[in-house]
Amino acid sequence: MKIVSGDYTGDGTDDVAAAYQYDDGIKLWTWIGKGNGTFSEPVSSWAGSWTLDRMTLHSGDFNGDGRDDFATWYDFADGHDIVHAFAGNANGTVKSPTVLWNAAADRFWRSETKIVAGGLRRRRAGRPGGHVPVQR
Repeated sequence: MKIVSGDYTGDGTDDVAAAYQYDDGIKLWTWIGKGNGTFSEPVSSWAGSWTLDRMTLHSGDFNGDGRDDFATWYDFADGHDIVHAFAGNANGTVKSPTVLWNAAADRFWRSETKIVAGGLRRRRAGRPGGHVPVQR
């Protein structure tokens, strides 16, 4: 399981999200913070045939709408890498992934890269950035 936190509903209270591995792929789950230190029952957000060990999970407001979103760096078996964004909905679920970045095979290694989400460009919405990829 991989866990991140953020304000996925935009209500000012942090929520928790997790990617969980099943036999047929992963599922993204969200626990909505109630503002009193407790959380709602988890909401299933998205499911795909990915493998948890090939991805990293990140949180930030990547589209500037005031709600945190998910981003994943996925290292495909053929060596290419893609960073996907999952835009958040007001109920804590996410939309289908969109591609933010796509690297050809054997150009970057997720295991040697650190992604940092945040408003890195003039206090704009958080975007995957601040990473220092190792190119070979």
